[in-house]
Amino acid sequence: MARNRKTAKDAGTRFESLVAAYLAAHVDDRIERRRLSGRDRGDISGFRHMGARLVVECKNVSRLSLATWITEAEVERGNDDATADLVIH
Repeated sequence: MARNRKTAKDAGTRFESLVAAYLAAHVDDRIERRRLSGRDRGDISGFRHMGARLVVECKNVSRLSLATWITEAEVERGNDDATADLVIH
């Protein structure tokens, strides 16, 4: 079955939830999937390294578009005033 907008969005939500649950279980139990609110500040909240906030952008797609994703994560890093960003694919 080909993806349409709804199935793609649902797959993205499931992937973000899976990543957040894994990070919460293995890194810090305060990590969770970020809800949409205003400016995009990444997909995962509560992820820190040495006290500094990190922005996480999750991508559940079959085609790579690394430059686009990194640019998106960098904008979100600025929106969240975070120290660094990363993309999980």
